[in-house]
Amino acid sequence: LNLSGLESLEVLNGSLEVKENEGLSSLNGLQGLHLINGSVIVDQNHQMISLHGLDSVGNILGDLDIYYNLGLLNVDHLSKLSSVSGDFSFHINNSVVSILGFSSLQHVGGNFKMQSNWILENSNGLESLGFVGGDVIFDGTRLVEINSLNGLITIGGSLIIRSNTKLETLEGLINLNSINGELYIRN
Repeated sequence: LNLSGLESLEVLNGSLEVKENEGLSSLNGLQGLHLINGSVIVDQNHQMISLHGLDSVGNILGDLDIYYNLGLLNVDHLSKLSSVSGDFSFHINNSVVSILGFSSLQHVGGNFKMQSNWILENSNGLESLGFVGGDVIFDGTRLVEINSLNGLITIGGSLIIRSNTKLETLEGLINLNSINGELYIRN
């Protein structure tokens, strides 16, 4: 399966859901898409190695959920994404070694969740993130540091850091001046 034939699509007024497609290795064919007025859910596509095809997406007005894509190596093709109006969930992508593709992400309106990404060792790529309207959750990662979160100023909910057994420092949160919920740390 490939998505060839959709190259002219620029705006999607609903959600993009790509789930359980064993033969899909990328989202090639969606390169013209720059605005999604719903959510993006990329879930259980075990042969998917990249998000090529989402290269032009700048804004997602719903949630971004990248979940359980066992072959996914990186998120480089999301480098133009600056805003997710809903929740940002990135979990159980156990082959991802780099999240540098999130380098333009500045705003998450809902929760920001990084969970159970067992190979990911650093947060490089989150330097532009300045605002999260809900909770920020780092749970079950191999992160050694979160230094690239030095742009984060406001968390509208709680900051939850748990089960990150290799995490050594929180120095990357040096510019964080407001948490409107609880601060929960359990490693």
